[in-house]
Order: sequence, then structure tokens, then C-alpha cells
Amino acid sequence: YLSETISTIHVAPPDHFFEEITASKVSGNSFLFSFNSAEQAETSFYENTIELGYPIISPIARNALDFYEYRFEGDFHQNNRLINKISVKPKRPNSRVWTGTIYITEDSAEFYGVDLTVDSSVLQIPFIDEYRIRQTFLFNEIQDAWLKSLQEITFKATILKHHLGGRFIAHYKEYQFEKPSHQFTRERMRMLPDAIKTEDFWEERRPVALTKLEIEDYERQIESISIAK
Repeated sequence: YLSETISTIHVAPPDHFFEEITASKVSGNSFLFSFNSAEQAETSFYENTIELGYPIISPIARNALDFYEYRFEGDFHQNNRLINKISVKPKRPNSRVWTGTIYITEDSAEFYGVDLTVDSSVLQIPFIDEYRIRQTFLFNEIQDAWLKSLQEITFKATILKHHLGGRFIAHYKEYQFEKPSHQFTRERMRMLPDAIKTEDFWEERRPVALTKLEIEDYERQIESISIAK
């Protein structure tokens, strides 16, 4: 299963959201789970919990000190700003918390990056053995803040003794912070009529190259369509 999307997203906190899909390509079918919209894929560790069947407590939640152990692993400079590397793990086995590494800016206590994992002892998603999320943030001079630039979600699964996996990558850019011009309604997503694009379009614009396995899967899907015709 392969899905690629380019969207323009309009947001007005706390509840208004609208995604306009300007380019799309899908091959195959997802029989486990998928993030087919930016709203589904959105994950913020600034929230106290992240919903994955059950709420998983963020390493910086208000009550995080009750659930996490922290270890300072060192620091480094990025764009003349000090970044702290901190490992996190649960205080008690099977707690609904993450394990991994967070990177926190010294001056503003914002995320520079995260690399966090939960396993089947915590997850409440059928067949999923491991769920990992990595995020990278870039400093925005206009907003004087670190904004999410890249998010990669990977998972491992087991079905009838077969081991499977997948990844979902989101690339965020061209942030605009003026008052949204979009008139929000109950509609939360729309695809433009000309959104379906050719592979030539995607080769020029995709921010992360396809893996060899993804290319082979896409070619098999195209071949299957040709045979069906």
C-alpha cells in the first residue's frame, strides 16, 4: 500500500480544521491502519496525552514526573542554540508511556526533536507490535519558535506469524500565521478535482525519496491494474 498527498491545511485552534488536498496518489489497499488525512496523522507531544487506542502520556505532560524516568545524555548547539538530549523510559513496567529520546532547547524549553516508541504491552491496536514516531523541528525566525518540519511514523506488526511493517512520513513547510481566510464548516477535508497526479509530478516534488521496496510495490500495483484492464 502506497499513498502520497500534498495538502494545504487551515487551522484555527482549538477545534477548526480544514485540509484541501491538491495532489494525491494511492496504490493498493491498507488492511491494517492508515493516516489518510493530515488531521489523523497529527501528533503533538505538547498535549498531555496522545491517543493510540488508549491515551499515552507525553514525556512533558503535567503529570509526567509520576510516570517517567529521565536521563541527561548530553547537549549540542544548533543555529547557535543549545539543545539537550534526554532519554526517557517508564518508571513502572507496562505503564502507558513512551520510551526513547527527546531533544529540548535550553533557552525556550521547546522540542527540537523526538524519537519515541511504544510496544504491544502499551498499545491497544490489533496486530501492532511496535509504534515509533520521530519528529524534527526547525526554528522559525518570524514566529521566534521551533515548528514541526518532519514527522515519520513507523510500525511493526505480526499477522498469522507473518511480520509486516510500514511508515508514514509528513513534511511541513510554508507556515503562515495570519488570520485564516477559510470559512470553516463541518467539512474537514476536500480533494480538488485535478488532484490525481502522474509519477513525473511526484518525482519532482516528493520531499523524501521512495525506498526500493516502495518502488517495487508501486510498480507491482501498476502492473496489476494493467492486467485487470
